[in-house]
Amino acid sequence: MTVVEVAQDCVTIANESNQDVDHIHRLTTAIASGDPEAFARIYKAKFDFVLRVVRTTTRFDEQASLDMVQDAMMRVVRYMKPFEDEKALDSWLARIAINVALDYLKRDRRRRMRELASMNGRFQVAQERIEDVSEKVARIRRELSGLDRVGAGIIELRFYADLTLKAIGERLGLSTGAVHSRLHRSMKALRRRMKEIDDE
Repeated sequence: MTVVEVAQDCVTIANESNQDVDHIHRLTTAIASGDPEAFARIYKAKFDFVLRVVRTTTRFDEQASLDMVQDAMMRVVRYMKPFEDEKALDSWLARIAINVALDYLKRDRRRRMRELASMNGRFQVAQERIEDVSEKVARIRRELSGLDRVGAGIIELRFYADLTLKAIGERLGLSTGAVHSRLHRSMKALRRRMKEIDDE
């Protein structure tokens, strides 16, 4: 449905509802002159009509639509001009409501695009971090293969299997102190190998 068709449908609804606004020309002239009481009468009489236009245009929920109606009514106060009859007034109100609704839709689309771009950016960073960690793990495992078998095994049991020094000692038949000493020497050797590669 086009914007013009939406406006025509909404004007038809308003006409069918037979809302009476007495002396349209007098009231709209008064609003254009800044009369708050005249605006209050138009506001009360046309609020539901403007709300229907907004909801038909956007399909937003009631709360969002009510916010749009308030914005539309602020434009009515700012841009009101004298109208001869209710049909002309309704057509003008429908155009204002549709313009406000379209502005909201554009802003909502831009907001969604920003959120999507932000999510994509966060995903990319997370993916890069995962790849970086995976590469580091693979690199450490490659360097472990260059250590002595017991030292490499102690490092894996401590940091990959998350065993305590005591549990490692029991598994390998070593004292806790011996495990600690071998772990310290093996980690030092591993760091040295990693640094040598970084310096190359």
